[in-house]
Amino acid sequence: MTSTGRTAGDASSGSHTWPAAPDTDLEMPSNLACAARAEGRQAWLATVPAIVSRIAEQWGLTLGRPFQPGGHTAWVGPATTRDGQPRVVKVG
Repeated sequence: MTSTGRTAGDASSGSHTWPAAPDTDLEMPSNLACAARAEGRQAWLATVPAIVSRIAEQWGLTLGRPFQPGGHTAWVGPATTRDGQPRVVKVG
């Protein structure tokens, strides 16, 4: 597992290379990364990995890859609870 709760080498990773947050392995939806840069929200974008990681840890979630290409204002991705229940995490 990575620090965000994702399993390294996720089989759904395919051959795409998506933007990652600086200094973390949390994958960023491509539309979110582009919009944040274009709109001068890099400081906010830099806080997203810590928030997502904290949510995953507090709620005992295993995170999946974020939905791609994603929206422009939030990190959104699938998650699974400790007992296997599907959830969605949205941070925006």
